[in-house]
Amino acid sequence: MLTFTSVISYGLDKTKATKEKANTHSSTPQISIDEIFPNAYQSTFKALEDDPMIALCEPTDFFPILQVSKHKAKVEEFFFIAFCAIFKDNASITIEADRETIFSSFHRIRLSDTLQTVGITIFQSLGFMDSVITNFVQTFLLELMNQVLKKHLSKNLKQTQAFDNSLTDNDPKILFYIAGFIIRAQEIQ
Repeated sequence: MLTFTSVISYGLDKTKATKEKANTHSSTPQISIDEIFPNAYQSTFKALEDDPMIALCEPTDFFPILQVSKHKAKVEEFFFIAFCAIFKDNASITIEADRETIFSSFHRIRLSDTLQTVGITIFQSLGFMDSVITNFVQTFLLELMNQVLKKHLSKNLKQTQAFDNSLTDNDPKILFYIAGFIIRAQEIQ
């Protein structure tokens, strides 16, 4: 039987790191998927409920599965495990090589038979049909990635601004040191 761990192992086995290990870590602290996933997950429901295309095209099929999913821990766990596999090694979206790895993993896992089979099994147990499930899982994954990236960028921006502010406090000290060095060098000549 397929389990959540099979989704993880699929992502971990199939995802090859194409980045060089040197120069891949930024000076700002990494943000883990554990920090941003809960908020991104909830934001995904809000975004999909407010999406005019979904309301226009498929409200009778999509909204019931969306409402049921909101209150089921096993659905959240299913998506969380998929995103843990995508963001393994706490890859940073601010580093180009990490971004490439993240998006390759995302599309590989999103299109995997394992993810589809596990998703169908979970949602069938909640009483939904295969055609609705496949559409929901794909749409939800795309919007969830969008929300995860938004939350990740927001946290990165806050960290970067705090880091930049700490640098600007040291600028006058550096300027005075350099000025003193130049003056002393001129006095010696």
